[in-house]
Amino acid sequence: MKILEQNSGLLSNFEVCQVLNQRGCEGLVQKALASEKMVYQYLKQRTHTSLSEKQLQDFIQAVQPYQLTRVEVLQLLNLVPATAVEVHLVVEECEERLGEDKVEELLQLVSKHIPRPQPQAEQA
Repeated sequence: MKILEQNSGLLSNFEVCQVLNQRGCEGLVQKALASEKMVYQYLKQRTHTSLSEKQLQDFIQAVQPYQLTRVEVLQLLNLVPATAVEVHLVVEECEERLGEDKVEELLQLVSKHIPRPQPQAEQA
């Protein structure tokens, strides 16, 4: 793999899974490195891998009115918060910027656009 532009952007866990899948972490022809396979397996257990690009874009558009940073949106995508406490951990100065009502609205948007992944039993 040739790096064209270093640190050109941030990727969600879902997008990292897609890249690793393209690198051959899953399927009959496994050409990925051992470390890539380990990361892929870890993320696959903890990430909702059935999202589409459209669902991601719809979510990003839906949260634009909240004026969140790119990192905050990325963390919402990766962590899929279900409680106000989790949102407060992700959004800096959450109380001042959003308030209780907007935090609840944000939680509803997250649950609407990104279903929480079901934890899989860890393999021994």
